[in-house]
Amino acid sequence: MYFTTSWDDGSVHDTRLADLLSEHGIRGTFYIPVKNREISSLLSPASIRSLSANFETGGHTYSHCILTEVPEKTAEEEIKKGKEALENITGKSLSAFCFPRGKYRTIHVRMMRDAGFLFGRTVSNFHTGKLMRNENKLMDVSIQFYPHKNTVYLRNTLLEGNFEGWRNFMSASVKARGAFSLHRELLSLALGRKGCFHLWGHSWEIEKYGLWDELSSFLKHVSSLPEVVHCTNTELAEISGSTYKRTS
Repeated sequence: MYFTTSWDDGSVHDTRLADLLSEHGIRGTFYIPVKNREISSLLSPASIRSLSANFETGGHTYSHCILTEVPEKTAEEEIKKGKEALENITGKSLSAFCFPRGKYRTIHVRMMRDAGFLFGRTVSNFHTGKLMRNENKLMDVSIQFYPHKNTVYLRNTLLEGNFEGWRNFMSASVKARGAFSLHRELLSLALGRKGCFHLWGHSWEIEKYGLWDELSSFLKHVSSLPEVVHCTNTELAEISGSTYKRTS
């Protein structure tokens, strides 16, 4: 089974998160906007460069722009400018992009590809098989590291027409006892299928709600599994897009 993680928004707490991931041998991708008025403390350019030495960095627009709420020209500029700025900071070419708040339209997918990104990560949860769709343009996820109520998961999966995710949620939630037990049950589901698991979240959220111990416990569990292959989002995109068939 392939395992990856991704973390959004460029909070200063990404440095603590990166240390935690490294401690457990976990790989992943940090989606970083250069500016973000929603976050009080952002990573400095020096911190971004340090982070990029051990982890993949991906685009998240220049200023955490919600693409569906701005004119198309602005959206296009935000995607391109964010990519160029982050590449200048890290000195590395970016392949991965994440839509802020998971909001996008078909035209934004085209803009993302035209800017030179390989794929765009979504927030469509509870996928455990092939994570790539739309001819390798979009990457889905398995679950956010946050104790959402089951009613929230049910509502979101049904509203977006994510019936694969709904089936996986129902299978995992039957055995789950407690918020982060659901994460382990979904992981077991992916392991049984020899599929893919994509954990995502926000370091500022983990800090705000004091979830560091819970996250460390989950990552320790993942790192103890010998059948797990760890990879970045782009590595998983390349693997998933070429070798895995989507399963329910």
